[in-house]
Amino acid sequence: MSRTAEFSFKEHKKMFAGLDKLDKKFRQKTIVKAAREAGKPIRSAMRTRAPKATGLLKISIAIKSKGFPRSRSAAAIVGPKVGVKGKKADKIRQSSARASKAEPANYAHLVEEKTKPHTIRPTKRGGVLMFGGVTIRGAVKHPGTRGRKFMKRAMKATRRAAFAKAIDTMQAAIKAEAVR
Repeated sequence: MSRTAEFSFKEHKKMFAGLDKLDKKFRQKTIVKAAREAGKPIRSAMRTRAPKATGLLKISIAIKSKGFPRSRSAAAIVGPKVGVKGKKADKIRQSSARASKAEPANYAHLVEEKTKPHTIRPTKRGGVLMFGGVTIRGAVKHPGTRGRKFMKRAMKATRRAAFAKAIDTMQAAIKAEAVR
C-alpha cells in the first residue's frame, strides 16, 4: 500500500510565473529535482522510524522521482524499493535466515497496516511450512499484527520540511538560470 503526500504551490504563483518564462526542458528538470529533494527528509524520517527485525526494510527505503511534462508536475515516490542490493543487504541476508529471500517491497504494507488474525496453510496437501528454519506440518494460526504506521508518521512529521526543501530547490535553480 503506498502513501502519498501532495504539495500545492498555489501560494508561490510568482515563482511559477518565472518558471513558465523559462525553457520547457529546464522547467521540467527543475520540478523533478525539487520533487526529489522534497523526498529526502521523508526518506530520512522513514528510515529512522522503520522497525528493525533484520534491518532490510530500513535500507530498502529509497526515492524515485518522476516527471509529468504535460501537466508540468512531478512526483517523488518514497518507500521500499524492489531488488535491494549492496554490501549491507548481502550481509543481512547471509546472517539471517529470515531475510535470506525476503523482499521488503513485498511485505512493507503488512508492517505499515494492521493484519487480521488468519490461518496459514501449506500450499500443497500434506506439505510443510518453514518459518526461520523451523519446520511445521499442517496449518498455523497467525494472531495478526498491529500496524506500525512508520511511513505515515514520517510523512506527517516532515511535510513542512519537505515542502520548504522543494521551494528552496526551485528558487535556487531559477536564480542560477537567471544569472546565465
